[in-house]
Amino acid sequence: ELNDKSSVALAKLIQDHDLWLRKDKNSEDLAAFTVFVGQDIFVDRFLNRDVSERVFDDFETELMKIVCHKRDLAIDAINKKAQVRTLVYAGHKIKVAYVITGEPNTSLLLDRLLLKYNEADVACQVNIEKGTVSLRSKTHDVSEMAKFFGGGGHPGASGHRISYHIIDEILEEIHAY
Repeated sequence: ELNDKSSVALAKLIQDHDLWLRKDKNSEDLAAFTVFVGQDIFVDRFLNRDVSERVFDDFETELMKIVCHKRDLAIDAINKKAQVRTLVYAGHKIKVAYVITGEPNTSLLLDRLLLKYNEADVACQVNIEKGTVSLRSKTHDVSEMAKFFGGGGHPGASGHRISYHIIDEILEEIHAY
């Protein structure tokens, strides 16, 4: 069982990533590690390991360099295909940069989408396979937008399910270009 110091360190890393604080680079790598190995292996790996001093061993550190490089290339390629549209929401014009992808590193993808398209107020990932929409913003309360569609989350990071009956419309949008 983890000691209190290690449990607190792990919880802080997870919170840093979950709340989109990005104060500790290890939180981004930890999220990439989770995507790479899956939740079960992640839990097994960290259940009895003290991360208060060091998160990854030497092998994992080298492995994460490769995994993160591959992830970054994939995110860059996806974000090059993004569309920016102006939508009217609650009587206000909002610029939304969106991508349609199943990329699992959603937070990082959307954070980088906002950086690349700095004119955008909101970044959006539509994951057709999962039937989800993920939203991020540094200027708008996207939790209110998500609530409108039956979802929820934080003011800066939220999401909702997407009705499968409109997926055909999304596919038409993709093929219109």
